[in-house]
Amino acid sequence: MAGCEKYWSDAGMKMGLFGGSQTDHYHAFLKERRNDPCSPEEQCGELHTYAIYVREDGKKRCVCGIKVEEDR
Repeated sequence: MAGCEKYWSDAGMKMGLFGGSQTDHYHAFLKERRNDPCSPEEQCGELHTYAIYVREDGKKRCVCGIKVEEDR
């Protein structure tokens, strides 16, 4: 399963409320939610900087396809 920014965010909130490690909560969410995996948008998170792939034209895009690297 690919990483999921939503699960990481949820794990951070749970850490703030109940203590423990954000990483441990994240791994627990991955196990608990394995039958309901993250959507591509949830994998990217709000910044769309996670799970970057390179397109045929050489530009980078996020896995959900919403953000594409700007021309420089």
